[in-house]
Amino acid sequence: MNEVPITFLSGGQQVVGMFHLPENAARCPAVVMLHGFTGNKQETRRLFVQTARALARDGVASLRFDFRGCGDSAGEFHEMSVSSMCADARAAIAWIVARKEIDPSRIGMLGMSLGGMIASLLVHEHASLRTSVLWCPVTNPRQLVALRTSAVAQAQLGEHGIADLGGWAVGRRFIAEMMAAEPVSALLHAKFPVLIVHGDADVTVPVEHTLAAIGALTAVGRDVSLHKIAGADHCYSSLAWIDDLIRTSREWFSKRL
Repeated sequence: MNEVPITFLSGGQQVVGMFHLPENAARCPAVVMLHGFTGNKQETRRLFVQTARALARDGVASLRFDFRGCGDSAGEFHEMSVSSMCADARAAIAWIVARKEIDPSRIGMLGMSLGGMIASLLVHEHASLRTSVLWCPVTNPRQLVALRTSAVAQAQLGEHGIADLGGWAVGRRFIAEMMAAEPVSALLHAKFPVLIVHGDADVTVPVEHTLAAIGALTAVGRDVSLHKIAGADHCYSSLAWIDDLIRTSREWFSKRL
């Protein structure tokens, strides 16, 4: 396989990524990977690296990149917002669709945690998209913000426009847009199958959020499937959970792209 560092522009700023291409690729399908909050294009335990290489062995290309304000991309973390992440994801899709090696009608998205929410918000925007896989996605952002907001953080936002979240500078715009985001409503417009993978011991993004989202989606006939990983936490911190996660995801993409 070929692994090529790449850059593209979003909002006039440089976004840094890694493009994984199967050997002798010709009009192959591709997956755009969206990392989570405070994450990067490798993701925890190099989950995105491992998955990208596994997909390449299956003949599926992929692009993993750092959202602006994260990893090696331009910008500062406190400038990141839901809308800037959506803009970066759109730019990534446009970049990969334009590649001569890629079949633009066979594009998938893989989003982890907050990246799963971003993928959800974009499902109805691109005719190129054929499927999405969401790992422990944020489907109830307002509740997550409420659970993690303290009086100190609120005071910091009011005074400085930035809250200190464990050493991460979180901006007021990010909080406001999280409170306004409607990922489940967006998924109601999905015209393709969606797979959600979630550990049933996740305390960062509770699996109950996913169960509620799936209930709402299946009630109106959306094609959404759930794969629960018994005992798994938010970051899939065991080799067995990682194997399950990657195997399930690559099988899904191989069948639907």
